[in-house]
Amino acid sequence: MVVRSLQLVLTMVLMLCGLLRANGETLQIGVSVDDVPVSSSFAGTKIYVFGSIEHSDPTASALYEYTVLVTVKGPERDLVVRKKEKVLGVWINTHSQTYAKVPGFYTIVSALPVEGAAASDVLKKTHLGVRNLNFKLLSRGNWPESGQPTAEFSEALKRIRLNEELFTEQDGALSFIGNTLFRAGVELPANVPIGRHEVTAYLLLRGEVIDRKTVWFNVQKVGFERWIYELAHKNGLLYGLMAVLLAITTGWIANVLFRRE
Repeated sequence: MVVRSLQLVLTMVLMLCGLLRANGETLQIGVSVDDVPVSSSFAGTKIYVFGSIEHSDPTASALYEYTVLVTVKGPERDLVVRKKEKVLGVWINTHSQTYAKVPGFYTIVSALPVEGAAASDVLKKTHLGVRNLNFKLLSRGNWPESGQPTAEFSEALKRIRLNEELFTEQDGALSFIGNTLFRAGVELPANVPIGRHEVTAYLLLRGEVIDRKTVWFNVQKVGFERWIYELAHKNGLLYGLMAVLLAITTGWIANVLFRRE
């Protein structure tokens, strides 16, 4: 009886060690830039995310059972989505929904299409992919408590951001170098928002997320554009007065030129 108990305890210890070893993989990542400068001639750019899988299982590596997904999120802010309807022949805003902390930019980079990286419930739970983004409803506008078409507004928000290329899925832009090293090329559009961007890499084993790592980089204006941007955000009154003065001066100069002609 004692021998059998010892055997049972030993078996449980070995199983626990096996589980710990199986789940001991970790990610290490880095970004090719700390800052992305934006000037008047900025037309978009490409940055790279490099990483490695530490303490990987040789068998899983040989069988290509590891998957890596990389997401980039821009600065978050509350956003109002409005619905237009035709009333008496005129298109007007009739309803609206306000969502909290909507990323100004979102992209996911993968070696293959995102839908094939994991089961749909796993992708939905971890909010991976544009279709799985979940926006928190902050205000329902003038909709009643029941029957509000929240899904309609959130889908419209995703569609608008996709058309603006501020929400993207970059399939095939991630590649493995060997079994454990990887590189992801991230395309940033010309209208990428200014501010701090969050880069998160997800490590999946057989379709399940087992680790994630996050780093950051900044998108910032440079030169005269940076001075104007900071003035507008830090001293709105002075910026407004300068804008009015510039408009008056421009109008006066145009009036003088046309009067001479």
